[in-house]
Amino acid sequence: MKRRKTIDDVIRKTCSIVLKRGGRDAIDDFVFCTDILSKRASNSITYEEALQLLTDLFDDVSKAKKVLDRFEREGSRYGRI
Repeated sequence: MKRRKTIDDVIRKTCSIVLKRGGRDAIDDFVFCTDILSKRASNSITYEEALQLLTDLFDDVSKAKKVLDRFEREGSRYGRI
């Protein structure tokens, strides 16, 4: 029987892009990314705050926006937004 997908699965999948970048701090960056998206999922932070934090993480506004928009789109399928 297939397990049902949850918002945590969406967060992990979305943040996996950080692991693909590699580098010494990849695990720390992954944890930071999942923390940001978890807070966004619970509406603890706004879209703009999440975008700013992800921009600081990726050093690229367009990449941060792409990641956050993907999360918003995928998350809405699971009743998050």
